[in-house]
Amino acid sequence: MPQVNPEVFHAKVYDITRLIPYGRVTSYGHIARLTGHPAHSRLVGSALKFLQDPDVPWHRVISSSGAIADRGDGGEAAARQAHRLTQEGVTIIHGRGEGITVDFAHPNPNAKYRINMTLFGWFPDQVHLQGYDEPNDEQIQDSDSDSDLTEPSDDE
Repeated sequence: MPQVNPEVFHAKVYDITRLIPYGRVTSYGHIARLTGHPAHSRLVGSALKFLQDPDVPWHRVISSSGAIADRGDGGEAAARQAHRLTQEGVTIIHGRGEGITVDFAHPNPNAKYRINMTLFGWFPDQVHLQGYDEPNDEQIQDSDSDSDLTEPSDDE
């Protein structure tokens, strides 16, 4: 089974994140879907965690429930993210807030900061990214050698 090439996946995550309009948010899962890997929302979070480019608006990516994730740092990063979004005109709901549907099966149902995804969400069906050839260009083909990267054949 082909695996995701992390370098290309991260680049796509950053390119898609740059497309999120000012004052709007999207979810980790939606970015994963736009990369062509809908089951890789956690990898989206990982890519943003290791982000080195200050021009990528990482703060516009939140959980699908509208929660800003507490990253285990006492809430400092979540507060910084909420502050940046507030500066863009996004309304932050403290606690659960009125009109917010809470999914208690979600790992963070009691997040300190939430956003109404209906009002501020950005969920295009697809995006056009330049510089990526084929839908499978980011996949590494399984082989006996870890260093042997092969192109998909025309038969695939």
